[in-house]
Amino acid sequence: MYFELLTYVNHQEDRILVPAKTTGEMPERITNMFSTGQFDMSLNGIFKPESKAVFTWKETDTLRGEPAEVFDYRVQRQNSSFLLNTSEGAANVSYHGRIYIDQASNEVKSLTMITDEQPKKFPIRKAAIRMDYDYVAINDHDYILPVSTQVVTRVGGNLLKRNDLTFSNFRRFGSTARIVGTAAEDVPQ
Repeated sequence: MYFELLTYVNHQEDRILVPAKTTGEMPERITNMFSTGQFDMSLNGIFKPESKAVFTWKETDTLRGEPAEVFDYRVQRQNSSFLLNTSEGAANVSYHGRIYIDQASNEVKSLTMITDEQPKKFPIRKAAIRMDYDYVAINDHDYILPVSTQVVTRVGGNLLKRNDLTFSNFRRFGSTARIVGTAAEDVPQ
C-alpha cells in the first residue's frame, strides 16, 4: 500500500508516491486510474470567464445540515479545459454538473462534473466526479479546501472504475526574508 503526498504551490499540483510505513514497499507500476486538479483546475475550469459556463439556479436545499443554493451548469467543449487522459492519448470534453453553494459563506461546498460526448474511439466512455469542500484549520486560520473526491469512469463497454480520494493532514509552509543593507562606510574596501 502507498499514499500520495500532494503539494500545491503557485497554482500547481505535484504528487509523490510515498510507501506505507508498515511495508515500506513501492509498487513497480501504477495501473489504477488517478485524478488531478482538485485544488485549482476544477473550480477554475468552471468559473473562469473563458469557460463561458451557463448557470441555472435549481433550488434551495441542505448539504450536511446547512442551507445551500443549488445551481446546474454546463461548459461546452470549445471552452472546456477538462481533459481525459489515457495511455492512448487525451480528449478535451464538454461537461455539466451541479454546484452547492453555502448560503451563509457563499463558498462552494460540493460540485459534480459529468462528461458529455467523448470521441467515438476514445477508451473512456464517461466520467463523473464529485468533490466535497469544507473548512480546514491550518495555522490558526480556516480555509475552504477539498476534503474528498470520488471519480467514476466507464471504460470500453461497461467496465466501471471508481477512485475515492480523501485529503487530510493539511499543512501550510511559508517563509519570509529580510535584506538588511549596510552603510557605504561600513563596507570593507
